[in-house]
Amino acid sequence: MSKIAQCVVLTFALLLSFSVLAKTEAREGARSSCKKVHGKCVTKRPAKKVVAKPAKKAVKRKFEGKLGWGTLAGTRAKLAFENRLAYELGLPRFQTLDEIQSAQSKLVRVPDETRTFYIDDHVNGDRRYLQSWSKDYLGQLAADFMSEAGGTADYPKIKVTSMVRDMQYQRGLRSVAQCRSPESCSTHLTGASFDISFNGMSVMQKAWMYRRLIRDRDLGLVVAIHEPFSGCFHIFVIKPDGDENGSAMPVQNHKPQ
Repeated sequence: MSKIAQCVVLTFALLLSFSVLAKTEAREGARSSCKKVHGKCVTKRPAKKVVAKPAKKAVKRKFEGKLGWGTLAGTRAKLAFENRLAYELGLPRFQTLDEIQSAQSKLVRVPDETRTFYIDDHVNGDRRYLQSWSKDYLGQLAADFMSEAGGTADYPKIKVTSMVRDMQYQRGLRSVAQCRSPESCSTHLTGASFDISFNGMSVMQKAWMYRRLIRDRDLGLVVAIHEPFSGCFHIFVIKPDGDENGSAMPVQNHKPQ
């Protein structure tokens, strides 16, 4: 090997040894200054930089297609308001099916099917009754629905899914309105309430019904609640003042709060 080659190899070896020595000294220095945990040396790692995530934009809910939201959403306050009206108007609270059958001379039988609405098959024949003003309102609502919104193949006309109930039947349902307190009763017990299914309604049909119920609520005709889990509009028709058997007309001071 030539002298030049020997000099190059010797130089490289010296540089390598200096590099190893520098790393060893740095490591030993870190060990001497590090924190001892359970007899082991733990060096402090630099904290991670936290980057704040941008806030999500608020999504504005619309009632078309998502009718669980909006002014007809059910609340305990609205249920209590219904019950205050029912007590103020002196409406009955049927406890058993026998009581409903005994009161059928005062209640009005609702036809099983008309040109504008029909009663769902699961409704017992002994419960196809309403107060006279509620039956009149149902007939007018269904007629206006057919003339203005119109029927479709999936929803040809109004489908009524519930009318008068008794306490025994109500307590068999999964509902908060089971009269555990005077403010939490179901007004179906009075015969003044009925339910309309919106399953199968088109967006246009739902929008029409939603607007109509808001209008009639503001006129003091009804208290209306959208029930998304049961798939229906619950409608309590307010008894007209001083008119025992007449059609529903606006009632002063009987508007939902």
